[in-house]
Amino acid sequence: METALDMGQRLFHASSYEAVGLAALTDTLGVKPPSFYKAFGSKPELFEQVIER
Repeated sequence: METALDMGQRLFHASSYEAVGLAALTDTLGVKPPSFYKAFGSKPELFEQVIER
């Protein structure tokens, strides 16, 4: 989970929250959208976890 949060943080930092889409997140994490939603709930929830770290 920490690795996924690190990767998400790098994506958000490199672009911006608005510029990072679900496709970029799932490609970077190496998962399909259903697995992403199961693990994080949504893009806003992933972003919140990144910020809270």
